[in-house]
Amino acid sequence: MVQTTDTIRKKGFLGEQLVGKGLISPPQLAIALQQQKRTGELLGEILIKLGFVSPESLSVALADQFGTEHIDLDRLEVSAECLATVPEKMARSRKILPVNLENGVLTLALANIYDVVTISEIESQNNVMVRAVSSSEDAIHRAIIRLYKHPKSMTEEIDEFIRLASQDLPDGETAAAAEEPPIIRLVDTLLLNCIQKGATDLHIEPEKPLVRTRYRIDGILVLGNSLPRKIFSAVTARLKIMAGVNIAETRLPQDGRISFTTEKRTVDIRASFFPAIFGENIVLRFLDKSKLIAGLDQLGFTEHNLADLHKALVRPYGMILATGPTGSGKTTTLYCALNFINSLEKNIMTLEDPVEYEIPLIRQAQINIKAGLTFASGLRSFFRQDPDVILVGEIRDSETAEMSLRAALTGHLVLSTMHTNNAAGAIPRLVEMGQSPHILASTLILVVAQRLFRKICPTCKQSYMPDDWLLEKLHLPPVGAQAYYRGRGCPECNNSGYRGRGALYEVLKVTPEVQTLIVNRAPTRDIMQVAQDQGMVTLYHDAMGKVLAGLTTLEEAIKVTQEEF
Repeated sequence: MVQTTDTIRKKGFLGEQLVGKGLISPPQLAIALQQQKRTGELLGEILIKLGFVSPESLSVALADQFGTEHIDLDRLEVSAECLATVPEKMARSRKILPVNLENGVLTLALANIYDVVTISEIESQNNVMVRAVSSSEDAIHRAIIRLYKHPKSMTEEIDEFIRLASQDLPDGETAAAAEEPPIIRLVDTLLLNCIQKGATDLHIEPEKPLVRTRYRIDGILVLGNSLPRKIFSAVTARLKIMAGVNIAETRLPQDGRISFTTEKRTVDIRASFFPAIFGENIVLRFLDKSKLIAGLDQLGFTEHNLADLHKALVRPYGMILATGPTGSGKTTTLYCALNFINSLEKNIMTLEDPVEYEIPLIRQAQINIKAGLTFASGLRSFFRQDPDVILVGEIRDSETAEMSLRAALTGHLVLSTMHTNNAAGAIPRLVEMGQSPHILASTLILVVAQRLFRKICPTCKQSYMPDDWLLEKLHLPPVGAQAYYRGRGCPECNNSGYRGRGALYEVLKVTPEVQTLIVNRAPTRDIMQVAQDQGMVTLYHDAMGKVLAGLTTLEEAIKVTQEEF
């Protein structure tokens, strides 16, 4: 049943609703409306392109404005009878998905909830009444891939392209073969498979008899198709052409970027070529901006931690640090923080190594050691660019630490990352780098430590009974008082029992008591103790909270926070 325009208008304009929900700021809305006047695009599409709102947040807001339901498609199973009401080609082109058919009513998920033409067309074609629900374009795309069954799996398609590419391909003709349709189709399919699997990396690893491919999914490497040595040079050349690097250079490491477009969606890929004994080892890092653009409230912070972070980000000056090992999501957290404060009223500048995602309205610079552009030298030049907010990719040395603290001390909000095991560990690390405890105490506002954990696959999630001794050791409720879950393994999660990842957080507020400890050069354990007494939740306790909420398993929580035991 489609609502009238008057009904929708009474609920308020989309921009007003997004501001009211705190998803965007009034200056961000003003920027989007200004661009809408020039381009005529839909406001929602502009907000997503600018990085001000995530597709999921927009979908929820549209559903609220339309007075309908927002639906989570990732956990949904759909009957064959229901899927048959909308051909796959139409579902892809119109960005829709049939989700339920009951008593002559078809529940239809739409990326554009106002698409009354499509709704009327489906009603007449199937002699049903359509109940429109909202979902994001990305969620619908993932569900179409998952639910519409194909005669061949992607793995089988890749094997078929490998066979075609291997036919009549003379050894050594790499440059010419790289432009041949079979090689182009094979490489494109390999990249598309990564995107559909949600992989963050593709490894192409040459060995003596063959070439192995592996995908990193949810932080774990999973074996893919093997490539024959015969076509490896052509595949490498094709990827080098796409990445814009020298195809003739095989003795030195090379880095490039690939912009790969599929289904009207562009994914940036960072390509690394490294010479090894059996050929060049290739690692492709997939940088999907649609996964990055999210509100801070979607990252997994507790309500208390989120409030502390919001207060820190609206401060006019000071330093905010994100800490954790490589691959723990620090960059994502800081980018989401920048999106939170991004507006025409602020000049935001970043120094990164490398720039992973391009963010509208923000001046981003990439470190170039050979040219003399380091974090420290870049920061010196930033002072002449009149910045309000500065993001420093990483504090690696004493010079960068000193320049960052000086920027925070002289009226700038500075965001950066460090590699420490917990939030409190960043403080003595900076002191060890030669920084004054007095300056550090007066400039540091907040430290966020984080880890990534694997979520239980929603398709095969089931309850189970952990060992009593383990629950007792971890001070957790017994099975009778608390349900515990794990995934049994299914095709949707590659039989791992996990699908998707979330984040654990430990947020240390620099209170007056913590400032006193910093000045007195107190050890990490003393800072941790005072912070916990003041309400800080440690990574371990946040992990146990995720276990009790049924988001992850005990085994995963222990693995991710093992240094806490």
